[in-house]
Amino acid sequence: MKLILETEVFEIENRDCAWRAYYDFDEGQADFSDYFIAQINKAHGASVTVTFDERAMTHRLFKSPGFQF
Repeated sequence: MKLILETEVFEIENRDCAWRAYYDFDEGQADFSDYFIAQINKAHGASVTVTFDERAMTHRLFKSPGFQF
């Protein structure tokens, strides 16, 4: 993932968010895509991203919806 982000050949939308997601992913338990979505949400003013993913919920950017199926 780091090589892709460092390569100028790829046009990456929200590159800053992608880098922040990469660092979260490198240290966290969730998938890169979860962190990327959360970082984009944060850039648009969201304080947290609601998720059902228990691995993601361990990170400060995520929270449970407050109910279970």
